[in-house]
Amino acid sequence: MAIGLGGVVACGLSIHAETSSPRTAEATGSIVDVNHYPVVQFATRDGNIVRFTNFTQASPWHAGDAVTVLYDPADPQDAAIGGFAGRWFIATLEGTLGGLFLLLGLLFAVTGRSAPAAQEAAPKRR
Repeated sequence: MAIGLGGVVACGLSIHAETSSPRTAEATGSIVDVNHYPVVQFATRDGNIVRFTNFTQASPWHAGDAVTVLYDPADPQDAAIGGFAGRWFIATLEGTLGGLFLLLGLLFAVTGRSAPAAQEAAPKRR
């Protein structure tokens, strides 16, 4: 149950981090390298070329793919691939797994505590 609660809390923190992020500028970038994580390159509004690693698994992207990039104009290195996979995948994963573990933990806690009471209420056979 503690693992589930931790996952749900982590999900909430991830959602808060994304919704309050200063990444207000948008650009079109391209995937320049794919190892375990995609490496993205884009140009800011003032023409600076920025390269960053997006910390979501690279499976949906391949080298050469065009992607939408959201970045902080004051700190363009603070960037992420836009869209569900780039921004919300981690929060969704944390929430789904955390919620599942929390529900299983609650289920086991409730059924584990009610079983002895049911045995005591059953008539004894001789």
